[in-house]
Amino acid sequence: MTAEAALMGVPSISCYPSDPTFVERYLIRAGLVKRIPDPRRAAEATARILRDPSYRARASGIASGLLSKMEDPIEVIARGILGG
Repeated sequence: MTAEAALMGVPSISCYPSDPTFVERYLIRAGLVKRIPDPRRAAEATARILRDPSYRARASGIASGLLSKMEDPIEVIARGILGG
């Protein structure tokens, strides 16, 4: 759900204890996800994000920019099924 939230412009923090996935690494590089495996530090970062009203706007702008460059997966799937 971290990736989905990030692409919707919701500030996102990943606390997953294992190595980041390929998608998560991409979103971290894009500036949409912060990776903070320590729960205490993640809570502190969450509090900072909630106090910063411009953070959500920045995340939303980055997400919109990324999404505008991506293909709609429904169209890709439909082309694959319909052969067009």
